[in-house]
Amino acid sequence: MVTIVIISTMKRSRKAQKLLNKSGNGVCEICNEPNFLVEHHIRGRKITNPNSSSNIANICSNCHTRVHHGIVVVENRHLTTDGYILIWHYYKDKSITNEDAKPYLL
Repeated sequence: MVTIVIISTMKRSRKAQKLLNKSGNGVCEICNEPNFLVEHHIRGRKITNPNSSSNIANICSNCHTRVHHGIVVVENRHLTTDGYILIWHYYKDKSITNEDAKPYLL
């Protein structure tokens, strides 16, 4: 069984999104819970333009830990007519786009 989970779109500017994250009024792109968010670099920080909105996932600290422990796999961010969407799945599920990011595991 494949679980497809697509949550949230990014229509805000990067500056506005950072302010929402710091205020605690943002919504985690994985668990969809309102929380204080951290920025997860999907493809890491050593790529060209690592802070572009297509490489940043705004997720809560719990989900961030799950990503770095390999429980949640962030595949990529894809541009749609509604903005960027984050594609992810649980480690036991099959990849949706075959573009799994390889995060630094703690």
